[in-house]
Amino acid sequence: EGVEHPTILEFDPTLLPIMQVDVSSSLDPAELTEWLEKSARPRLEAIPGVASMMVEGGVKRDLFIRLFPDSVQEYEVSFEQVANILRASLLNLPGGKVLVDDRQMRIRLIGRTPDLEELSNLVVGFQLDEEELRKLIGRSVDIDLNSMLSQMLPLPSGDSLEIPMREIYLKDLSPRMEIDEAVRLIIEPDPKLLEKYGIDLEQIARELPEEWPVAIEKGKIIVDLPPDVSTELEEIGNTYLISIPDFDAWKEQLKELENKIKGELDRSSQQLEKAIADMSMAMILSSMGAGSGLAIPEDEFPLIPIRLGDVAEVKLDMHELSSISRINRQPSIGFYLQKEGESNTVAVSRQVHRVLDELAAEFNELGYDLGFKYTFDQAKEIEIALM
Repeated sequence: EGVEHPTILEFDPTLLPIMQVDVSSSLDPAELTEWLEKSARPRLEAIPGVASMMVEGGVKRDLFIRLFPDSVQEYEVSFEQVANILRASLLNLPGGKVLVDDRQMRIRLIGRTPDLEELSNLVVGFQLDEEELRKLIGRSVDIDLNSMLSQMLPLPSGDSLEIPMREIYLKDLSPRMEIDEAVRLIIEPDPKLLEKYGIDLEQIARELPEEWPVAIEKGKIIVDLPPDVSTELEEIGNTYLISIPDFDAWKEQLKELENKIKGELDRSSQQLEKAIADMSMAMILSSMGAGSGLAIPEDEFPLIPIRLGDVAEVKLDMHELSSISRINRQPSIGFYLQKEGESNTVAVSRQVHRVLDELAAEFNELGYDLGFKYTFDQAKEIEIALM
């Protein structure tokens, strides 16, 4: 009386792991976890009869960006705006069209994963220096600039940024170029110009023709020129690198609006807002790709950039553990294996032991320690039972 109906479940012992292994190594936990996932897993799951491998207690390191609520509120930058700019910085993004010397050029931002310093310097918004703007155009302007930028991102294909641009050629960065006796092009860029335009030697090398063998040595770029390439330094100096916003020309454009504002207030105000928003967007795009270190004017310039490091902490950190593994009460990293239903447990286990021995030997040859401790092996129980 009072006894409930029993629950009967079908139990399939083949669903249990056949082996559990603890892994020790001189690598840090995050590197060891990555090695298990990317190197050990494919080798083990390729063994006939192994169904899957599951890592336990693994530690994953990733790039974390944590916004400071007070700073976000102070700079009036929204979470969505920062997220959109970060998302766009990792994509191939159309940057619109610009006019350069009466020619229409399309801008395309090639996304890349930056290092921590580059990411901290990513421009995510702007503050408007109203005093400097008043000096330029002779009047005060009330513009919700960051709100406008939020609506502009991401730039749809075909949208135009109507801003003056400046083309940067190899000769602009490297007044000193020569061809040596071995018909090698020696490019020695001026460090001050590199800093001014936010370009490094690696970026210049990437912009040179792909078929040119390039080496970087002691602040110089050395190119083994193919036989069919002209050795005329003037022609080589005209190699196009990047286009950057022309800040001085843009300021002149704003000054030209001063007279128009008096007669056509509404229309000119809209032009002014668009000119400021377009330049802001161009500066954001420049901070994402080639020219990411472009020096933005600080004196007598109405746009004050807000960088990601101003509103957020950018650091490599660990993900929260999704599983915990312990050996003798100590945290550990390990894995367990499941076999396919019809496979022979003993045969699969022997193959796994052989592959793990190979992995340990390969690892040790690289100068790292790697060891495996078999905390559970179903095959041994079977072998003992059959003796």
